Amino acid sequence: LAGDEPIGAIVVMSAPPRPLNDKQLTQLKTFADQAVIAIKNARQFHETREGLERQTATAEILKVIASSPSDTQPVFDAIAKSAQQLFAANSAAIARCVDDMLHLAAHTALSEAGAESLRKLFPTQISGQGAFGKAVLTGKPAWIADVETDAAYSEEFRQGARERGSRSLLAVPMLREGAVIGVIGVTRREPGVFSDHQVELLKTFADQAVIAIENVRLFNETKEALEKQTATAEILGVISSTPTDTQPVFEAIVRRATKLCEAVSANVFRYDGEQLHWAATVGWPADILSAAQRAFPAKPNRSRVAGRVILEKRAVQIEDIRADAGYDKDLAGGLHYRRILGVPLLRSGEVVGVITVGWAEPGPIEPRHEELLKTFAAQAVIAIENVRLFNETTEALERQTATAEILGAISSSLTDTQPVFDIIAERAVALCRGEVSVVSRFDGALIQLAAIHGITRDGVDAVRNVFPMRVDAETLTARAFRARSVIHVADVQADPSYQTKVAAISAGWRSGLAVPMLRGNEVIG
Repeated sequence: LAGDEPIGAIVVMSAPPRPLNDKQLTQLKTFADQAVIAIKNARQFHETREGLERQTATAEILKVIASSPSDTQPVFDAIAKSAQQLFAANSAAIARCVDDMLHLAAHTALSEAGAESLRKLFPTQISGQGAFGKAVLTGKPAWIADVETDAAYSEEFRQGARERGSRSLLAVPMLREGAVIGVIGVTRREPGVFSDHQVELLKTFADQAVIAIENVRLFNETKEALEKQTATAEILGVISSTPTDTQPVFEAIVRRATKLCEAVSANVFRYDGEQLHWAATVGWPADILSAAQRAFPAKPNRSRVAGRVILEKRAVQIEDIRADAGYDKDLAGGLHYRRILGVPLLRSGEVVGVITVGWAEPGPIEPRHEELLKTFAAQAVIAIENVRLFNETTEALERQTATAEILGAISSSLTDTQPVFDIIAERAVALCRGEVSVVSRFDGALIQLAAIHGITRDGVDAVRNVFPMRVDAETLTARAFRARSVIHVADVQADPSYQTKVAAISAGWRSGLAVPMLRGNEVIG
């Protein structure tokens, strides 16, 4: 008796029938008390030893958790090893839930044959067949006392258990905020139920596995956030240091996008409303890159991801470019990336460019990578806007300065137009980024040269040779006289009227702009 609770019995028998006397009965009770003491001592010893083993295992696992904040694998391996030892188990395994599948994360077994049979089970569909599936579906511990006699299991399941040498199984779910994210299980060669103590022990291991997963998740999120902030700061630094040029910004973006997205390549394209222009790239094979860049500028189309982004005005993902019927097959066959993500550069709702990133292997694209690329896209737009505003401000200042200089020349030479014409010609070349500028006047019969400014002496001489000219001549100047309006020739060589006129080509210009000087409705220059 342990208190009032019977925990066993001592029985003595004799061949001839005779009763026990009081002395013998007292002696037997003494033996019974000694047996109880022995049982209690043994139980306490085993409990103490199990408690020590459990604490030792917990300490070892916590130590592994602390030493591997960025990797769960060492923790899972340590948990599986400790679970097998403490349960005297045939095998121990940890599986992670990914969508509706269980993926093996760590395992131990007494034999390589058993380990190989266990590995063949994964990845597996989550179902009610087996303790693992039950634990995931119910969110509670599940066990099988004897696979051979439990009618709930198929012969195929029993055969697999025999290969692994398993008769009884226990599995407990790994829970994070009430959701099952995995399962840990042990098997034994002998049939039998698992005690509450054993269930609680496996729950402890499951909790430790969740701690490891959370630690790694938080570590990686913190690391990614820091890397993102560092990249953002770097790109903003480039933006502030190059207010007149977007190229260094684009190059910094493709470098950072490739690294932070763990990709193999990245590109930035500009879009002018009609055509895509290749702006920056990293990670492309030199031979393929050279051939691909020769195709730009190009109108956007659906054969490439950048074109799809322009046409759809949204982020576009292709999980496998080789399996995409509409993707450029020649390009897809030569590239060393398979999946690709493109995001638009949006300014006031309009696409002004595209960033693309490519990965070597096909498959789904993580949402965090799309968000990261959208951040880079926003920074690229900032860079474009900064350069545009800077250039507009610079041009406005240059225009005001030029206007002031011309007004100054007018006020200082009231009796002579030549200084005014000279400075107008000079300023027109500078502000329009031209090659040569001409001011002409009409004397009533012919158009006379009034002033000229050019970058090269040959260009200036070639233009001088066509003056004076008739109003019906096929020149840019004469056309503006006749039309009494602005004349723009986009390409002299493509204009039939200019094909026989060598003066413009000799002067070194291909496109021209002429604006008439009007007094009332009369053209005077």
